[in-house]
Amino acid sequence: MKDRKININRPVITAGEIESFKDFGSLVNRYESASRFRYYKFGVMGLAVAAVALIVILTVWRTPAGDPSVAFVNPPMKGIDIGYSSYKVDAAQGAELTYKTGSKIKIPQDAFLDKNGKVVTGNVDVKYREFHDPVDFFVSGIPMTYDSAGTTYHFESAGMMELTAYRGSEPLIANPESKIEVSMASRQAGNEYNLYYLDTVKKLWVHKGKDKIAECEPQQMIDSVASNQPIPAANEAGDTSLVYPDYLRAFGYDDKMATIGSELDKVKAELKSVEDAKPFKPKKATLNGRKFNIDVDPKEFPELALYKGMYFEVGEENKNFDAKLYNVTWEDAQLTENVKGVNYQLTLSKGKEKHDLIVYPVYEGEDYDKALKLYGNKFSEYQSTLAEKKAEEKRKLEEYQAKVKKLEEERQAQMKKIQEEQEARMKAWAEQQKTWAEQQREIDEAFAMTQISGGAKDQGILRVFTISNFGFWNCDRPQIMPREKVLAARFADAEGNELKFGYVYLAEKGRNAIFTYAPNFNSLGFNPKKENWLWGVAGGNRLAVFMPEDFRNIPAGKASHTFVMNVVERKFNSVEEVREFLGLENNKSAQVL
Repeated sequence: MKDRKININRPVITAGEIESFKDFGSLVNRYESASRFRYYKFGVMGLAVAAVALIVILTVWRTPAGDPSVAFVNPPMKGIDIGYSSYKVDAAQGAELTYKTGSKIKIPQDAFLDKNGKVVTGNVDVKYREFHDPVDFFVSGIPMTYDSAGTTYHFESAGMMELTAYRGSEPLIANPESKIEVSMASRQAGNEYNLYYLDTVKKLWVHKGKDKIAECEPQQMIDSVASNQPIPAANEAGDTSLVYPDYLRAFGYDDKMATIGSELDKVKAELKSVEDAKPFKPKKATLNGRKFNIDVDPKEFPELALYKGMYFEVGEENKNFDAKLYNVTWEDAQLTENVKGVNYQLTLSKGKEKHDLIVYPVYEGEDYDKALKLYGNKFSEYQSTLAEKKAEEKRKLEEYQAKVKKLEEERQAQMKKIQEEQEARMKAWAEQQKTWAEQQREIDEAFAMTQISGGAKDQGILRVFTISNFGFWNCDRPQIMPREKVLAARFADAEGNELKFGYVYLAEKGRNAIFTYAPNFNSLGFNPKKENWLWGVAGGNRLAVFMPEDFRNIPAGKASHTFVMNVVERKFNSVEEVREFLGLENNKSAQVL
């Protein structure tokens, strides 16, 4: 209120209409357009055109880090990725390449085709790299989920590789008539893994059968023993986390709890809104002569626009009030609520002069009588509405308690079912122990004959397969998300500031997998009996981590938790530095996360 003079007994102000405004955000729908191609002959030329399209799409979808909404293969930390090893190969002669882990890549003659489907001769540049643990999977940005029958699984890997070939800057195609054989070093023993190829057109993993464990004489015995091996009751005695269906997840326990809780919260919020709108009782002027009127914005003070004929009276607590203040044309007058429903603070200022007064809204004569009558009507409406909201709150609270009780009973029934099945499987497990021990001894003897003599000191076996396309190939077994404990999750830094991530990554000791949570997920699950690591990439390419000791400090019995992340300010320059910081560098063989 600028340049206004406060006058005594000004004409009565008119109550303005109270307007409310709503902000509407625009919903932007992104869409993706994918190139389509066709070929008319199923010979080498048709395969060549299809493979070129695959290579082009792969190149398009490996976009720079930092925008997970658009990239398919997207390293989440700028400047950090798994490096390639490069080899120069005479295409007409072929070659046998050895990678630093001891892996072998056997390239036969005429293994490469150009974009026209013609056999390539001369020198070819071959690039190769491998991924063996959760940190490798994380920094590479390669998607590690697999959809089957409407269910999304997460890969537990026995090793993954990428192989590409170029003549100059031209990407080449794998010749289906002269296939390349890969013997990939693996830290994971066992014959339960399948082979998958990353289709970058459909943006999904495609099942390609199974790999073979080494190419040596004992392999037939290994396959024979493994094929007749009984499926164990669990991955280790008493641990059924990889075997049982996720009952509670299918039951939707956490989502139902959140829904009924939100209903109660909504009613409580409505009740508070009604209480805040309680009308104030009009006060009669004391006729002490210390009153005035002033323009009031009804949008700022809707409670003052309720009655007509209102004045402001200077309270008796203003001991230093001087009537001369009426005669000054003030440059600014600010009104703020002091005691809700009782009085206000008026601040008058001109130049360096400033005065604060406690004032009361008052009424005189007929205006007071009308205001009092209107107040009686408004107060009756208020009491009625308040009673209705309190009754609704009580009803919703009773409904909430009943639903929680029922859900808990259903949850207990599900847990009892799991326990009974576990006991039955453990009984069967005990009966199988003697047979299993003998078969395991045979497998161990067979594996001992196939150990790799060179390469990385922690590798165990070679997984052998041929490739029909250049790109990513993975030896994996699909697994479900850990859901033994599920929490509604919020993320914050040490100062309490909320953190937003593109993706959140979970790793669990004993499983060579990385569980990826996409943006805006509702709940986070983990196995509290295991060691867990959780991390994401915050703004500024900073790693934010939640370590195993942090998981152990999560209070029991809570449905939600704020994960206070350690946001690391240091710059990481390599995959090894990230792995060492997370404390995962010593996990090897079957003990890799």
